[in-house]
Amino acid sequence: MESTALLIILRLIHVVAGACWVGAVYVVARKVFPAVLASGPAGGVVMGQLAGVRKLPMFFIHLMAATILSGILLYIRNGMLSNGEWYRSMPARIYGLGAAFAIVTAILGVTINSPTARKIGALAGTIAASGGPPSADQQAELARLNAKLQKALNVGALLLVLAAASMSVARYMP
Repeated sequence: MESTALLIILRLIHVVAGACWVGAVYVVARKVFPAVLASGPAGGVVMGQLAGVRKLPMFFIHLMAATILSGILLYIRNGMLSNGEWYRSMPARIYGLGAAFAIVTAILGVTINSPTARKIGALAGTIAASGGPPSADQQAELARLNAKLQKALNVGALLLVLAAASMSVARYMP
């Protein structure tokens, strides 16, 4: 494939997937998850629909992978075109900083958010199967897991906003 066409495809994937990833994580962290928590048992039904039926976690993983992989390829391409000289430039450093924010967010999502959400779902299933209200221990565990997930979502949203900000100004740095 011609170099210009490849560049356009990679940039299109990177910018669109990245914008969707940042926006989706931000909305879930700042609006959806707090509303779910405030909705009590009905919120659990909504989260079950989003995670189990609508496959929201897989949506995040696909956006994350498309964004990061296309970004890495663009970064390498720029370095190769300049025989490595570009890597020492300020734009390369700022793009690298943005990439670091995104990669840390991806690690956070895979190591904290996803396992915590699975634990919440499993505990909610156990509570539902019992046919009664949650025990005090189950309520305490749900509260702990929900707080952990909310904090990780907020950190991820902040890091992705910083990644997008870095990427948006990097090319203009001297």
